[in-house]
Amino acid sequence: MTENFEIFLYVPVGGKTLPEQDLIWVNNFSKIFQIGLTQFHQAKIKIISTIFSKDEVKKAIERNSIIIQILLNENIDITSCIQNLPELDKINKDQVIQLNCYPFKKDSLLNDSFKIINFYDEILNKSIKLEENIEKIKDDAWLKLLDLSMEIKRLVNELSKNKKKEVFSKSIFLAYTSPDQNVNRLIIEREIKQLGYNILDPSKSISSEHELRNTINDSLNKSDLSIHIIGNSELPSAPGQDMSIIEYQNKLFVEYVNANKNAKIFRLVWIPPDIKPKTEKQRMYIESFMHQVEAMENTEIVQTPIEIFKTIIQRKLIDRPVMTAENIKSTDGNSKSVYIIYNDSAIDKVNKISSEFEKKNITVLKTEKAQNNIETIRLHHKNLINCDVVLIFQNEDNRLWLNSKISDILKAPGIGRKKRYIAKAIYPVNSTSGISNSLKDLIILDNKVSISESILPIIEILEKYDTSR
Repeated sequence: MTENFEIFLYVPVGGKTLPEQDLIWVNNFSKIFQIGLTQFHQAKIKIISTIFSKDEVKKAIERNSIIIQILLNENIDITSCIQNLPELDKINKDQVIQLNCYPFKKDSLLNDSFKIINFYDEILNKSIKLEENIEKIKDDAWLKLLDLSMEIKRLVNELSKNKKKEVFSKSIFLAYTSPDQNVNRLIIEREIKQLGYNILDPSKSISSEHELRNTINDSLNKSDLSIHIIGNSELPSAPGQDMSIIEYQNKLFVEYVNANKNAKIFRLVWIPPDIKPKTEKQRMYIESFMHQVEAMENTEIVQTPIEIFKTIIQRKLIDRPVMTAENIKSTDGNSKSVYIIYNDSAIDKVNKISSEFEKKNITVLKTEKAQNNIETIRLHHKNLINCDVVLIFQNEDNRLWLNSKISDILKAPGIGRKKRYIAKAIYPVNSTSGISNSLKDLIILDNKVSISESILPIIEILEKYDTSR
């Protein structure tokens, strides 16, 4: 991309002076967002300035610039928002993104005319504090910046082609879910519609087993993506079946894929991170499901906050995995690689392990600490995509850290990985108790022998494996 694109940050304050604290927040946001754009897109996209008047907005729109309307807090001036400009019908709505920086209560005077991104802590329902020191910014803020950055890239691609937003001809199957997840399902439904996809919904066919089966199979045949939500309840039951509709829909998906070997449909299964199964039967189903799904190449199970899941959906629908900012090339076709995931306290032992692998001509991939969090995440994703074997080196008894890394491995297909890992292994800190069992075929290395002996199972697997297949 050779074009220069301008981005203006617009804060609708109705001609008033922005309080100093708010102005500092906007300035910090501008600096941090520019870093994210530069590192993620490596393109000529530049934040020009922050504007506060409606006249400046009109001029920016006329120049085909992108406007990020920042609803900073409850002190915004509704009448100054772009939605209420008299010339709204003449505005290319693809030029505008609305950034909700606090829990925004919908106002009848402010319709949802533009793409909306929530840039606040939706769990705590609070605004995000932005420090000028980027090292102090939390990862969830970087992920929201990543979401915004991806949307900017989409707008730039469309504006550079001088075309209106494309309407996709294919559909998405959005599976029925239990009542406790209806709100999240509506959030996902709205996201899909904003991306221009048609939603195929089986909810009108749940009274008859025959009709439900036919509806689901027909929907899967027409869809590129099948989205399933697993909640706390096993209700409602599928008609004529001793299982829930949620389980029944997943069962039919597997049957469909097995019967249609050339089917290109992909399944995303979302489990809320705060899930609390109401019955023992539901708990056992979830555990069993997580074991089975990992073995399927056309399925990814995701357990993240809803906003991050929306980002994963977006990447799947527009065929834009995280690493498309650069053309990632895996290591040489004949070489084999191991990605070692570790924390700083393990560096000495990891260096010894790396030396042993390199003696066998096995490439070792690591994620060194980068200048900022988003770059570290980018490198981590790159290594998860490219490696043949992934090895978690656990040097401290930190189960939260360990399970988060296992979760990253489970999510690898969602960020662009095409093949299954040759092997997945862990070098435990002491015992294997408490280690998440969500990864199938996880190799537990022996930490009571020498390093060269402990990694021997991985070396033997790699020596037998033909990377060209």
